[in-house]
Amino acid sequence: MPTPLHAVLERLFDDAELFPPLSRPMADALRDHAEALQGPHRRAVGPFLCPAPRLAELDACVASGLTRPPAIGVVGYDTFAGWRGVYATSGLVHVEAPQSARMPAPPVRVRRYVEISAHAELDRSLDAVAPGDGVKVRGVGPVSSSVPSVDWLARVLVGCEARHLVVKVGGGFDDPYRSRGDRGVRHGLVNLLAGAGVAHSRGSVGDVAAALAAGEDRAADLLGLVSGSRELVAAVSVSSLDRVLGQLAARDLL
Repeated sequence: MPTPLHAVLERLFDDAELFPPLSRPMADALRDHAEALQGPHRRAVGPFLCPAPRLAELDACVASGLTRPPAIGVVGYDTFAGWRGVYATSGLVHVEAPQSARMPAPPVRVRRYVEISAHAELDRSLDAVAPGDGVKVRGVGPVSSSVPSVDWLARVLVGCEARHLVVKVGGGFDDPYRSRGDRGVRHGLVNLLAGAGVAHSRGSVGDVAAALAAGEDRAADLLGLVSGSRELVAAVSVSSLDRVLGQLAARDLL
């Protein structure tokens, strides 16, 4: 029997194999993506993510005979200036870059995400996001101590809900539930969706933080909170579709 999570997984996962920690070669990542789109859990697979400077490499691989992803998200950086070429990309569905980047308005039907830093003043950062744009945040940092706190993430979700902004999570939610181990604290995907469900129902920052902080021992409670989460969480980037989908399948969550 499908769980409540099943209803909110449609095209949730952006495929970030080109990025660390996997950093797959372009050809391998394209093959893996094509296989995922033919696999048993293809309904959960979203766009293929490509760094803006590597679009020419993607095009060359497609010209050599590899399958072009039907949906592509492009990631830019502070100093990147080639957005005109990016916006001509076939299959482009979204672009993302730091809030400090000069990223011009994209074409119609292409969503623009601006990444906000956990070190910036949150309300000011959210107020600066243009209507129609989305907010990108990261669930990981360069060291374990820089992983965003549940309180900050809760404030992001509540703040975006209040401003009618959608959220894209740029990494760090590959595990189903929040955990603590050798890698330090790891946020949980189900926790994120539960927290988003609470925020969408106009729950308080404290209530959202409680959902984000819960462990797998509260799985049933968390699954009961995910309804409505996709109204707020538009996408979650994952470094390995196989790993994430495999962990969810092992828990009968797909």
